[in-house]
Amino acid sequence: MRRPESTLEELLSEVDDLLTQARSSRRAWSRFSREAEIASQNADLPKAAECQSAAEAALTEAEKSLTRAMLELEWELREREADPGAKPTDMAASEDRKQLAIRLADCYGPLGGIARRRSDYRHAVELYAKGSDLERSNVYGITSTYNRVQWIVSRILLDPASITDPDDDLDRQANQLIDEMLRNDARDVWVSADVYLLSVILGRRRVERDEWLRLRRSTPVRDLYESGLLVLIELSRKLPHNGLLAEAIAKYNSQLPSELRKLA
Repeated sequence: MRRPESTLEELLSEVDDLLTQARSSRRAWSRFSREAEIASQNADLPKAAECQSAAEAALTEAEKSLTRAMLELEWELREREADPGAKPTDMAASEDRKQLAIRLADCYGPLGGIARRRSDYRHAVELYAKGSDLERSNVYGITSTYNRVQWIVSRILLDPASITDPDDDLDRQANQLIDEMLRNDARDVWVSADVYLLSVILGRRRVERDEWLRLRRSTPVRDLYESGLLVLIELSRKLPHNGLLAEAIAKYNSQLPSELRKLA
């Protein structure tokens, strides 16, 4: 049964609260994970285990909040006759459907990230694919490319050969996405980091060089380098012959304090 129109604002407010809770839990996960790593380096194994347990608990809480929001949004969007997996059409969605779709894409992205952190790459690909469908759709007018970038990354983590397989379309899609993001002259640092990441994967050296300079001029927050470094290291283990990944890891490490630097 469809929710009354008067409750849509309440639903969106409830979802926004859940997304805020999830962000808080993910920050706690990051903090506890960092503390666990430091404790491990200091040979304080009991503290490392305690912090790692707290990190996993925080990640589980984030997953619960995001899943609850996702289910609410999927149901509501279906009820409003806008299947989240539908192919783009020329008919623009109503504003309420757009708001639902934007938030739903914002659920699929971090849920995909949680699956990826647990090395469940297949599930991550599925979640990012759902978010990608929403982002690509002309119906909802979503400008974010986050899920599309992460879908490509997760495809590679799941099957490293996919990026060079002539029978796979992944290389072409990745190049098209880079070109699309480059057309946005006002792109923020996070989008620049995505352009940089994909250019490193594909070996587009000029784009890699230019986007690194753009990143450095923008003086991004430390979280960008810290989170990006984890992805670069994960990819380097799947693509050991990609020399640009090793260079990118060194560049990201150079922007972090010594206690946060990591080796591939």
